[in-house]
Amino acid sequence: MARASVLAVDGRPKQGSVLPAARLERLFAERHSLVWRTLRRLGLSPAEAADSTRRVFVEAQKLLAPALCGEERVKLLQLVLRQAFSIERGEVSEVRLRPPLARRPPARSGVFVRAPADAACVDLMDRVLSHMPRPEATAFILYELESIPLAEVAAVMTLDHDAARRIVLAARSEFKAIVAALSARR
Repeated sequence: MARASVLAVDGRPKQGSVLPAARLERLFAERHSLVWRTLRRLGLSPAEAADSTRRVFVEAQKLLAPALCGEERVKLLQLVLRQAFSIERGEVSEVRLRPPLARRPPARSGVFVRAPADAACVDLMDRVLSHMPRPEATAFILYELESIPLAEVAAVMTLDHDAARRIVLAARSEFKAIVAALSARR
């Protein structure tokens, strides 16, 4: 049995098509921490990440209605990147903005940090990510930290598979070099 299309002729969601409440609740339950963690790792403060997470799911309710279930994570992560970049560029005025990523002091990525050693690791990770170029940091966060398959990383970043692989490899090298440089300063 074919599903009724929720897309208009121009490819956009038809008027009034939104993600059903049960599907949105399931998506929220399954992906909330992924969205929040990714936003934090992209350099947003806890308050910015909380507000941006809400914005991502509000937007997801509209944009994911026509998406197939298997595409939800990719489309959700594309919304996450769009939201993070909008805040970085100063396009979102309702949240208090920090200076651009390269000039930001490192921020804590975790809310549930319990031990000083954990806090030191989180601070180091934040420092390393803040020194990485944006494409490499994004690829590293998705592939290495969130264990997103390379094919999905490529789809999220709208790259072909080979380009995504090259960026992940460059990100690994960049990560090692920055860790070494920061360790040498201590």
